[in-house]
Amino acid sequence: NGRAPRKEDMFLDLPISLDAVQLVLLNRGVFRGPYQRDRVADSVLYGLNGRVVRVALPRLVPQKTRVVFEDLTLTDSQGRSFSARSERAQNVTALAEKELSERLPAIATKAVARAATKFAMAEGVGFGARQAAGRDAAPWVGLLVELFAKGLAVASEEADKRSWQTLPDEIHVARARVPAGQYQVSVRPSGQGMSTTKDGQSVSLTAGQTLFLLQRVMQ
Repeated sequence: NGRAPRKEDMFLDLPISLDAVQLVLLNRGVFRGPYQRDRVADSVLYGLNGRVVRVALPRLVPQKTRVVFEDLTLTDSQGRSFSARSERAQNVTALAEKELSERLPAIATKAVARAATKFAMAEGVGFGARQAAGRDAAPWVGLLVELFAKGLAVASEEADKRSWQTLPDEIHVARARVPAGQYQVSVRPSGQGMSTTKDGQSVSLTAGQTLFLLQRVMQ
């Protein structure tokens, strides 16, 4: 039921000078959200300062299901009904959170190395531009190129947000034992704001047969 958690960027801005410390603190703190408008402004602001390294880490945003349980009803040709209520068998979101927390130290190490490499390359590009432009134009040409390169490094920093979006938030299981025969199946999700019922599926069971029915509720 529901949807697996999605990933989004959590930005960590690391100042490498006293002026940059003040800039980062004034710019709404060290940890930042993934808002596109802020990212554009930060690219310009930190590019002009030139002494801020941005690191992007992934964080999970749960998309919890509203379904607490499902009521399963099987009705035979004589009108007799057999009911069962589902129970949560697996919390996929909890598994994803545990897996990410275990991998986060390694992810952070790689992210810091990636951001440091981008910063060093931006410094190198600026130095190379000053050397290539000649003595007269070197100061402002090198400055412009370096500011652009550092702004681009900030703007391009992004965490690995790949995830299994087709997985549910939770997996529920219901079990019912019924005699052999023809049945109409009804599944009623229960939870806050839930009113959808799936009716009309017909199944035929023989003696000793085990049948699995799959139902996906996206809410």
